[in-house]
Amino acid sequence: MAQKINRILYAGIFISDKELDKIRTFIPEDFTKKENYRQINYPHMTIFRFNNIPIEDMRYVLNNNEQPHMITIDGISKADNIIALRVSECKNSSNIITPSTSKTKHITLALAQDAKEIDSNKITEWESIDPVTFSCYLRIIYKNPKHNK
Repeated sequence: MAQKINRILYAGIFISDKELDKIRTFIPEDFTKKENYRQINYPHMTIFRFNNIPIEDMRYVLNNNEQPHMITIDGISKADNIIALRVSECKNSSNIITPSTSKTKHITLALAQDAKEIDSNKITEWESIDPVTFSCYLRIIYKNPKHNK
């Protein structure tokens, strides 16, 4: 029987577990009191969705899967329904800049009831903050996580 090929759905730079408490300090306390507020369980910066990137960027993702990266944020958006951090720089351990298809690289931290994560791509107003760097890792999310036999 033919084997199904794993197709990449998504790739992103995910904040490491040891940095989660630190990054969540950027969520304003008044936002956490909103009805049906939710924080993102795995805050991350999108590299791409659905294989829609140049081949050299795909090579970067495949060669750096699960590898450590450093991400620096320098801005915050405190919209009514979304809290997000603007990413000024993201590099792997060899100081190679991480590609991204996002118009503005960012990390969505929290959402109000009426918001979707993808809405953060529409943010245009950012408040500058002192740069902060976080350790993270690149992760590929596959459509078919297991091969079918």
